Amino acid sequence: FLSFVTGAHTELKEALAAQREAMLRISLETAERAEAEAASAASAASAAETRARNFRELIDEILATETNYLADLRFVVSRFCVPLRDALEPRQHNLLFCNVQALENLHAKLEGDLAPAAAADGESTRGDDETSTRTEGGGRSDEERAEVIAKAFHTLAPFFKMYAFYSANYSNVPQVLAKLAEAADPKVEEILAAAEERNTSLAQLLFRPVQR
Repeated sequence: FLSFVTGAHTELKEALAAQREAMLRISLETAERAEAEAASAASAASAAETRARNFRELIDEILATETNYLADLRFVVSRFCVPLRDALEPRQHNLLFCNVQALENLHAKLEGDLAPAAAADGESTRGDDETSTRTEGGGRSDEERAEVIAKAFHTLAPFFKMYAFYSANYSNVPQVLAKLAEAADPKVEEILAAAEERNTSLAQLLFRPVQR
């Protein structure tokens, strides 16, 4: 009988130990699974935030690029095209500047159409879902800003054909500038020196529409 009791006690101890080990293993697996799910959720949230930030930066870059480009066009027209109209022969002036004033007008219109896409209230914040973002103070979401940009370019797309005419004419620009340098007209040289304000040259400024 004593042997039987001892054996039963031993079996009971082993069973309890096995049960504790199983419960511990289940607890560890549950904790590991919860940790993995939390890490996965955090990773997904981080990826969504990165996509939203990259999307916002792309929109801001498009707007900034257009602003800077229009500033260059306005600089060319106001500091070179208009002042040189009376200093150059009409043919020289046309070969040098072609339709740059029309390009300025086009991008001035584009600037107005893009204005609603500017974030009026500074930093953007996450929206209710993973991809939507909205500027603080009730501004447009980044998706709405992107729609404004797309619509603006789509509306004016037919007018961008004028770039083909400008680019075709640009081959004349280096020749005209070389002739102006040879002529060494003080009035023309004074006007051309305005490019130094931007650490560039008229040739470089006139090439930028070709790069577009």
